[in-house]
Amino acid sequence: MELKEQYALMEEAIEHLGVKPEDARCEDEGQWLVYRGDLELYIDVWEEPASEWTYHPGAHDTVTFQVVCPISKMPSDDKLLFFYEDLLQMNFYTHFVSFVINKKEGMLTCAFKRVMSNITKSDIIEAIDATGYYSSLAWKMLNQPYELEKV
Repeated sequence: MELKEQYALMEEAIEHLGVKPEDARCEDEGQWLVYRGDLELYIDVWEEPASEWTYHPGAHDTVTFQVVCPISKMPSDDKLLFFYEDLLQMNFYTHFVSFVINKKEGMLTCAFKRVMSNITKSDIIEAIDATGYYSSLAWKMLNQPYELEKV
């Protein structure tokens, strides 16, 4: 499937979620921003050369699909150890997504990532919904004990 066809599939999924694709498009091609309540979900599709970090049968240049939702700023240093332990435990229970620390920007995010080969519109919708669901859940579970600040 050509990259333009994958963009079109992504926009079909976005439209299915009740969002006009043209309203969700970002400045750069292959990027969209969708709101689920007060959450921002960043959706990206890009061509990526194979590397040691690419696990895919017959790995070669692939098209990658990603959904990322910023959740909060990191807690104070005295709470980090327990915060990390809670995140690792939460990652054990999640389906499709992982909680990720962006050290450079000092924030907690929820992320989904996979190659686009054999992906369906339903897969895309599920990835977007799961990322939003778990981001909201993480905020509810972690906000109070760690006194988090929204991004």
